[in-house]
Amino acid sequence: MSIESGPYAPPQAVVKDPPRAPPRSRFELVLAGLLLLNGALGATVGIAMVVVDGVPASYLVLLLPVPVLGIAGGIITLRWPAVGLVIGAIFYGVQTIGYASPDLNFGFSSGLGFREAFPSGDAIWVINFGAILFAFVQLGALAQRYDPVLVSDADATVSTSGAAEPAQPPASET
Repeated sequence: MSIESGPYAPPQAVVKDPPRAPPRSRFELVLAGLLLLNGALGATVGIAMVVVDGVPASYLVLLLPVPVLGIAGGIITLRWPAVGLVIGAIFYGVQTIGYASPDLNFGFSSGLGFREAFPSGDAIWVINFGAILFAFVQLGALAQRYDPVLVSDADATVSTSGAAEPAQPPASET
């Protein structure tokens, strides 16, 4: 009796590939493109305000973080879609509400959107319905990505080649 087949034989390890996130969909690539477009438009408007309108250059510290968040979200979506979709939802979520009064002006707007103003005394509330829509689309794509009904690794295993193979029932030993 040899050591390889006896009771003291080393266990035969079954090596499985780690679970993988589902691949990027075309819809996620479109969302990444829209994030890049909206971030680039916001950055262009911020820089144009400094160059053309004569806004002090120190205001770029206040004008550029939101567009840079959009650009970063678009780039990150291309590599890590789940993280990029969350960043995209934050990017659009920041832009949903604005407020303007004689004493205070607050609001982020970067890129495309559908804004509606609601006056309230001396103040004006601005709601960006386009940003609300895009934030929900980002979160919907994230939810679809991890929906257990749509993505189930119980029905398939991933081989080293990356192709899905049907799961085999365990072999019974007799």
